[in-house]
Amino acid sequence: MNLLDNIDKYDKQIFDWGEILWLHEPVESPYLRISVAQIIIYPGLRQEKHFHLGEEQLFFVKKGNGCFYSDGIEEKINPSKIIYIKPFSEHEVINTGDEDLVLHAVYVPIKLMQLERHFSLPVDSNIQDIIPMEILENIENQLSDLLKMQIHILDRDYTRLFENNGENEFCQLCLSENRCTMSQYGFEGSGQNLDTVYRCKFNLFELKASITVNDNILGYIRSERFVLDDSDKNKKNILDFSRVINIDMDSLLEAYKKVPYIIKSRTYVIHEHLAIAAEFIQDMLHRSIMEKELIDKDNEILTSTIEKIQLKDALKKANHRIYNDRIFTGESRIRNEVAYPYELEMLLEEAIQKLDKEGIDKLIEEHRKKYPIGKGILSEMIVVLSRTALRPLENVELTAKIRNRYERYLQGEVKEEPWKILKEFSLECIGEYIAISQTNGGSLIDNINMFIKSHYKEDLSLNLVAERFFISPNYLSSIFNERNGVSFSEYIHTLRIDEAKLLLKNLNIRVHEISSRVGYKNNSYFSSIFKRYVGLTPNEYRKSLAKDN
Repeated sequence: MNLLDNIDKYDKQIFDWGEILWLHEPVESPYLRISVAQIIIYPGLRQEKHFHLGEEQLFFVKKGNGCFYSDGIEEKINPSKIIYIKPFSEHEVINTGDEDLVLHAVYVPIKLMQLERHFSLPVDSNIQDIIPMEILENIENQLSDLLKMQIHILDRDYTRLFENNGENEFCQLCLSENRCTMSQYGFEGSGQNLDTVYRCKFNLFELKASITVNDNILGYIRSERFVLDDSDKNKKNILDFSRVINIDMDSLLEAYKKVPYIIKSRTYVIHEHLAIAAEFIQDMLHRSIMEKELIDKDNEILTSTIEKIQLKDALKKANHRIYNDRIFTGESRIRNEVAYPYELEMLLEEAIQKLDKEGIDKLIEEHRKKYPIGKGILSEMIVVLSRTALRPLENVELTAKIRNRYERYLQGEVKEEPWKILKEFSLECIGEYIAISQTNGGSLIDNINMFIKSHYKEDLSLNLVAERFFISPNYLSSIFNERNGVSFSEYIHTLRIDEAKLLLKNLNIRVHEISSRVGYKNNSYFSSIFKRYVGLTPNEYRKSLAKDN
């Protein structure tokens, strides 16, 4: 993300206490993360105490003397001194000398937990029609607390879902006069969900991420508005505005000064948090829609009314359970107690799909020591895992069979230790995968093809798929060519290119985003493969579609 591309005045930020000169932007690094700045604090002044977001910082004292206070701990500084500031900490810097205190600072945002899943599901609703409002409000409040700024979740019509935290006083004055000039400010993004920056003529900014399913926008998540530059041009615009709306200039300036004023490196941290939050909400949407489809499929198979009611109740609890779960990593001050071991469920699901029997044993033993589980938690976990862990097999009958096999445990008819039951269940799921994967002939290739079609957008290799199906890479390559008539790599390229051709019809999706979506990490490599199979580059193909239309 290069928020301030081609705007030289933002390369230096001027404050009452000093100035910051930006020497290096994240866009200039291959991983789009590192920022470097020179900070000057004037003699006898201080950079006021402030809270740092999810970013590590390393300071090198080039010139001058002073004091560093990090989370209340004082440290004297002088030339050549190196200071490390951890994420989510408060600090201030004081220049105690008679000359400028000059620091060089390196900023790197920390990585947050990301849930990387993809489902192709139809949806035509607003975000609040699928996810309960109390869950969305909890996400908004936790993220606001984490970033120390107000975050808003909006519906597809760009209306805030919660009005308890409105716009700042200056923006309210503009809105009251129907004179908001906030408009889209384009830039080349990093390929994450955050694809839009807005800016008004008074140089207030906001960052926004779209919440999408199947390229349909269901809502947005955006930051509160903030200021990056307090130039004379801004004051002139405010003066002109005060004359137009007939409001006292001093009152308008006072309202403007209350708008948060942040240093530029923090925009990258805010950007990453919004992108992660959008992906997290999208994962919840995917799960909710998938669970609804599973209910519909199970209704065709399960004839017992009692079983249908139990299934719906279990899925509803699984979908709402996330309200009490911790959503973001980082030292937010919100601490919610989690009764249901949601993390264990996710780890077991991953271990089952990887056929990791040793991982199952280790997970059970580690969590057995932490806390006991009762029949209620065991019942819910088996109901959910019987669907999520076996979902890649796309066999609803198998799902119902395994669930019914453990019905006597769920009903309490068999007195077994819950952890032992959970372990046996997990190993039996692995057994079902192995039983299918060890079949011969066309059945094996059909299962391999089905697996590739479900995972071709991921980082697949011949060795990985061979290991998954307990065969050698050479044998897989041989039978794959014989049965499919194409090589393993050609098969994957064809699936990816066909999907890319569909996505290129949507002009709102950039080519580099399509490259990532269909499984290519390198945009140049994607373009070369696309041209090899289609005869045109992605951009040329998109233009040809426009001409045909």
